[in-house]
Amino acid sequence: MRVIANIIGATACLFLTKPISRFSLIEPSKLVPFLAIILIIGAYQTSQHWGDLLLFVLLGIIGWVMVQLDWPRAPILIGFVLALAAERYLWISVSRFDWEWVYRPGVITIAGIIILIFASSYWISKLGALRGAKSKG
Repeated sequence: MRVIANIIGATACLFLTKPISRFSLIEPSKLVPFLAIILIIGAYQTSQHWGDLLLFVLLGIIGWVMVQLDWPRAPILIGFVLALAAERYLWISVSRFDWEWVYRPGVITIAGIIILIFASSYWISKLGALRGAKSKG
């Protein structure tokens, strides 16, 4: 039965790609109210608690503030998606190896790469700001 469902789903995706892509041409002022209603109903329908609606509104306000301040929203979305798995695997690592896993070569290498990426992006932004200040002055 799953095979038939996969075949039907893949076929539907192939034939409906172009019509569905036309949704991107709809003006946001016409699309947002419709999507907001569907999202609000979906947020409430899951557990039927008012707290879900309040969280929905709070996250919407946070997103709006981030847009106003020109802050990227993708890292928060990635954090929400990866938070559960990161917490689960951290717990597994700590329960299995205590905190000795932090001193393993693979972990140290990955931590070093992350630190290098952050440091290089910081220094590149500083150099860009210095070059911009010199060209204006």
